[in-house]
Amino acid sequence: AKNMSIDSYTIYFTNIPAEYLEIVKLHTLLIALTTINRAIDFPAKITHLFNFCNSLNIKLPHMTLKHFKNFELYLSNLKKENGDCYHPDTIFKIWSAAQFFYSSIQWYPAHPYIKELKHRKTPIRRHINTDKEAIPNEYLYQLDKAFKDQNIAIHFRTAYWFLRLFPLRVNEILNLEINCYKCINEDFVLLTFPDIKTNGGYATPAYRSELLYLRERYQFELFSLIQEQQSQALKLQKYEIEKNLLFSYNSYGNQPRILTRSYFGVLFRKLQKKLFVQGSSFTVHQLRTTGATLRAEHGFTSLQLKELLNINLNTVASYSKMNNKSLIKLQNKILEQENKPRAFFKGRIINSKNSHIEDQIILNPLAHKLPDMGYCSYENKCGNHFECLECEYLIPDIDLLEYYREIGLKQIEKSEFWAKKGNDIYRRDNLHRATLFTKLYEKALIAKGEIQDVEQ
Repeated sequence: AKNMSIDSYTIYFTNIPAEYLEIVKLHTLLIALTTINRAIDFPAKITHLFNFCNSLNIKLPHMTLKHFKNFELYLSNLKKENGDCYHPDTIFKIWSAAQFFYSSIQWYPAHPYIKELKHRKTPIRRHINTDKEAIPNEYLYQLDKAFKDQNIAIHFRTAYWFLRLFPLRVNEILNLEINCYKCINEDFVLLTFPDIKTNGGYATPAYRSELLYLRERYQFELFSLIQEQQSQALKLQKYEIEKNLLFSYNSYGNQPRILTRSYFGVLFRKLQKKLFVQGSSFTVHQLRTTGATLRAEHGFTSLQLKELLNINLNTVASYSKMNNKSLIKLQNKILEQENKPRAFFKGRIINSKNSHIEDQIILNPLAHKLPDMGYCSYENKCGNHFECLECEYLIPDIDLLEYYREIGLKQIEKSEFWAKKGNDIYRRDNLHRATLFTKLYEKALIAKGEIQDVEQ
């Protein structure tokens, strides 16, 4: 289905046999209720199951647990058309798609339901994903030094410093247009990036902007690299290649090409083999995690990181993994300051008069965040969040300061509305909610130092 609406996305069912098209579409819709990305990939992944069935000359409704075990063996030997093996993560996704297919919607008349698959553990050995681990400083410094070397191709250096200074997605960087910047004044340059992740097959991509501050040395050097790469790309526009992209370059055979994520990854790994004789091999995507983590360590809030990374707020923590050493260093720095609230949590100063809560926060810096409420410092001990607003362990989120105020006012308006209607139960309920959000608002103001705690 394809629609040009901003809320639409494209899913292709080209290789799905006509007899199974309806059931595959139904499963795809079910997956889309929780995650669009998995839904988009589902038809391609489940195609391997159909290929397996064809090889045994059996129909899907006749599949049994024994057949599924044979399918797992089939996956272990699966090869691409060029003879290369599939990545373990890809094999796992193919297996997961088939498992979901046979362990859901058993009420569908033409669908075989294999009960044992619902809780079957994967026999596929998955690759350990390090993409969301920050690159340690000792390796990062070596990479920075290497990418200042003039002998490295300009398009490669430009791409690296883009990713080093802006924790964006690789494809957002490599799909930059030649005229991707606009000089605002002598200090600032506005960069425009295509929003590849959420584009989802739209006819026209969405765009986002970031600022380069030219008085900062590294950002000024990046701007110089952009201008040099722009000059190189403009010379190649006469060739029949993908037009108007910044990362056009001449290959060794003097054949114009566009720098891709896969080729950039190959070059990145080759360079590391020269640099780190006994070190680890890092992925290009880890530069994104590294940038997010460094910003978190320097006080970026979760909302700021959400906007910068262009991800869901609940995903921010997986991209900004501050290590214990960094947390302790920041905590000690804040605790040494005079006339400040004593507790530190996730890059914020908060107010707490309960030493037990403070200990919980410092011991468990990854405590659970509750949507539109705040932080629960006692999450591992509770498990019941139905009355979070009244819990003494709920800590306000400073980023939600205005939200607390707005909700409090709305609840007061609702209370007045029900008072006029003569419904005393609803009136008292809304008034109580207003009181709870007002308390969170006051605590957040105290934490920011905008008002004094009268009890201190």
